[in-house]
Amino acid sequence: MGRKFGGISADGHTTTHPVRNDVASLAETESIFDGISYGKGASFLKQVTKVLGRDALSRALATYFKNFQWKNAEYSDLIRCFEEEFKKNNDTSMGNNFSFTEWSNQWLTSSGANMLIPIVDYNNNGSVRNLRI
Repeated sequence: MGRKFGGISADGHTTTHPVRNDVASLAETESIFDGISYGKGASFLKQVTKVLGRDALSRALATYFKNFQWKNAEYSDLIRCFEEEFKKNNDTSMGNNFSFTEWSNQWLTSSGANMLIPIVDYNNNGSVRNLRI
């Protein structure tokens, strides 16, 4: 848990960076592996497991490793395998218009911690009429 919260804390600072980065050299790659990369990256993988389910995740990874065995692959290749497996399941638990690719990009190619902001509408008596996040 400490690593996770350390990554979240670091992601809120001005020195934050996305998990996925284009890099020009090995030295640059080594300089960006930090609490953000490990903490946010690990959180992403846990969420992928939750969204896809273990069996679908295993199938997606098997497809990815089979298709790119002894080949170069890119971030989009892995995410595409996840997206295809998600679509095969006809799962609407994330909403009818959920895009695994868009969701992944929001998590991995942007920096900063996600913020949930409640928008509350009250009745005249002070009770909550509507709550949106």
